[in-house]
Amino acid sequence: MNNQIIKQELELNGFTYDVLSEYNMEVIDAHQLRKVLRLQTTTGDFVLKKFKLSQKELLYSFAAMSHVKQKGFPVPEVIPNRSGELFVQSNNSHSFMMELLEGREIQYSDKNDLSRTVQSLAIFHEATRGFQPPYCPGKTQWGTWKGHFIERIKEMQIWKAASEKQETIFDQMYAKHVDFAIKEALFAVRLLSNSRYQEISLYEKKLNGFCHHDLANHNILISDSQQIALIDFDYAISDIRTHDIASLILRNMKDSCWDLEKALFILKTYYGATPPHDGEERLIHAMIRFPQDFYELARFYYVEKRNNIQKLETRLIGWLKQQENRKSFLQKFETSAAKLLKAL
Repeated sequence: MNNQIIKQELELNGFTYDVLSEYNMEVIDAHQLRKVLRLQTTTGDFVLKKFKLSQKELLYSFAAMSHVKQKGFPVPEVIPNRSGELFVQSNNSHSFMMELLEGREIQYSDKNDLSRTVQSLAIFHEATRGFQPPYCPGKTQWGTWKGHFIERIKEMQIWKAASEKQETIFDQMYAKHVDFAIKEALFAVRLLSNSRYQEISLYEKKLNGFCHHDLANHNILISDSQQIALIDFDYAISDIRTHDIASLILRNMKDSCWDLEKALFILKTYYGATPPHDGEERLIHAMIRFPQDFYELARFYYVEKRNNIQKLETRLIGWLKQQENRKSFLQKFETSAAKLLKAL
């Protein structure tokens, strides 16, 4: 691949060609790999990535990755540039280079992949302890769930007024179902108010751990030797481990039609590796109960003004179709989870 083709590939992915001059490497091939650029060089393969958030958030992510890597948990190493800096700043954006970790993306539908992922998540959370993050207020989330839920309820109420104009199918669907979503959100708030959330948050805050906060299957790699690695720490936050556990369950429930057995399998696997906090199942229930998908779709539509309205409508229809299965799941989840955790 000649330099002109490499330059075109860089520019197509939002990078300027001169970013490569900041690194001590000779690039011989470049192609897109999801939202990053894979670079083949004379010294090995690397990943070039653009960070969309602030510099403080970027430095938090770097520090989080470095912390768990020092503890022996597999994550990519960030490659310093010629000046010894971990990123290159240009045109109000930050670009950085990482080693390429070999492995395939895990599949949550595969029980062996899921089991290894959950066990590794428990090991990961142990490795996060003792983290001393750089100053970044937005990343500190200890004890904030209830406040966030209430803020989002207020937003949904504001969007309800906008939806009543019923200019699109999305408006009509939102107006019809927003009261149900708000009711579910208020239920989640009540669960937190009658839980050990604050005590658990204070306990884990003293341990100084953090959450990965984006456990999509493409951020979890499994090597030929069956070792799990995590990538993409853009959204890592200082919060209780329960946030990751609940998010992992929720991802699997949406893909498996709210399979209670699968949710309990995740809990049994995770807490078989590390003991649960007393009452932790209620926090998981609260996180799952909050209608986050409904909230996010409305935010995309009413705040971010995303123009693919048909796609948003399709996703909202999909969420609505899940509600009977979701209702049945939530009726049984906390009691079943509490019984399981007590038996461990």
